[in-house]
Amino acid sequence: MNIKNLQFRILFTLLVLVLLMPNFVWAVDEKEITFVSDNDEENDISLLYGKRIGIGAGTITHETILELFPKFKRTDFHEYPSIMDAVMALEHKKVDAVVYDLPFFELLEKQNDKVKIFKRNLSDDYFGFAFRKNNNSLYPKFANVIKNLIESGKMQEIKDIWIGNDESKKVLPVQNWPNPNGTFIYATDLDSAPMGYWGPNNKPIGFELNIIYEAAKELGMHVQVSITNSDGRVLSLLSGKADIGGGMISITPERAQQMNFVKYYKSSPSILVRNPDYNNSKKSTEEHFLDDLCSSFTKTFITEDRWQLILEGLLTTIVISITSGILGLILGFLVCMLRLSKNSKFSKIAKLYITIIQGIPTVVLLMMIYYIVFMKVDVNAIVASVIGFAINFSAYVSEMIRTGIESIDKGQKEAGMALGYNAIQTFLKIILPQAAKQFIPVVKGEFIGLIKTTSVIGYIAGFELTKATDIIRARTMDAFFPLIVVSIIYFILSNIFANCISKIEIRIDPKHRERAISL
Repeated sequence: MNIKNLQFRILFTLLVLVLLMPNFVWAVDEKEITFVSDNDEENDISLLYGKRIGIGAGTITHETILELFPKFKRTDFHEYPSIMDAVMALEHKKVDAVVYDLPFFELLEKQNDKVKIFKRNLSDDYFGFAFRKNNNSLYPKFANVIKNLIESGKMQEIKDIWIGNDESKKVLPVQNWPNPNGTFIYATDLDSAPMGYWGPNNKPIGFELNIIYEAAKELGMHVQVSITNSDGRVLSLLSGKADIGGGMISITPERAQQMNFVKYYKSSPSILVRNPDYNNSKKSTEEHFLDDLCSSFTKTFITEDRWQLILEGLLTTIVISITSGILGLILGFLVCMLRLSKNSKFSKIAKLYITIIQGIPTVVLLMMIYYIVFMKVDVNAIVASVIGFAINFSAYVSEMIRTGIESIDKGQKEAGMALGYNAIQTFLKIILPQAAKQFIPVVKGEFIGLIKTTSVIGYIAGFELTKATDIIRARTMDAFFPLIVVSIIYFILSNIFANCISKIEIRIDPKHRERAISL
């Protein structure tokens, strides 16, 4: 059977199974949790003891739950990469509740009839804009502007717009004012509507951003928004990559020791659960499934031309993969030559380089390069990603090349010398082609791994295929098609590059070369 046809059949079968799986799961007559009441005071929090509770990475709202209700255990809380991932886990019954701040849940409850707020206003919580401790110029000026916005009532006006239902008013000011005092960088994660999220045309909008723009106008400055994940916003701030950090950052004593905060919003940790009335509606399970499937497809690809966002992320992934692969291969070859050098110092340096790089996780290496190595240099996240992936790739490739070279019999070198070649000519014309036949299949697998690893550049405010689908998930609050499409694209992309490398492998194999027969 043709390998390509077999791969296509496997992919098609997996896709059908994935598409049908939700139908099978939803068809199960499972007793849903029924403790949701329209009256918040009637809901007994003790009903959540021992339940699975989802939280977003970097959030601290569950700490309040642990303090107020000692019967909860830390093992009851399951951490997800973002709060939206936790909400999706709730919808798909991976957890029984989610803990987060009230503003986000209030907006989510209006937009998503699958969930409902179980408890609100558990305790007071304050959000603040974060500054480095040594930022003595911008911090006091910004704090004074925020104070004036609150006292003048402008802050309340902005809040009413973003928690309201009139979407036409949810527009950020245009930065057409003069900026004699320059530009500041604002780092946020855009994971929490209405504070900060992806709006129409995939542009960052939200209550916090509106405040930032108003403050910038008063300060005679412009804003450059840096989008990262919840961990990256603080790292960007502390490393000097950003001047202000935001994204519903709760002010805690521990955080206040590391950063200065400008308080701007009073909130409360809240609890979200599934809405039992959703599955009890008149629609059948099949109708729910088909409606959800069509709605998910439309929101993911059609609405606001979101397919263009996926295409943009795909192109970035391809560029990063190819560039990192080529640079990593060149660097890996040089490291291999040092490793094989007769000079023991060069060999030890190369060995140490390989050992260190192989011992560091890729995402940690990226963050070290972006936030530490280039701390004082304004380097694009994509450039930092290419450097990081190339370094990581080179460490593994160098050992693969070395293994291939050492597998060639020493007699091949002697034969080359006998033919009149010098050492370099012998290596390039005789040793390397034979070694390439040994190491290229292994390098191919490592390169495919590199393509998949590009999905982590969101940690350093980068944008690629996975980040594009994360943006769509955050905007639509739907994970089905974004995750399906990113999986399929990575599968296709990996196979395309694998076939290209296989063709190179065939061309350098002497057995497959065409030979001219002379008569």
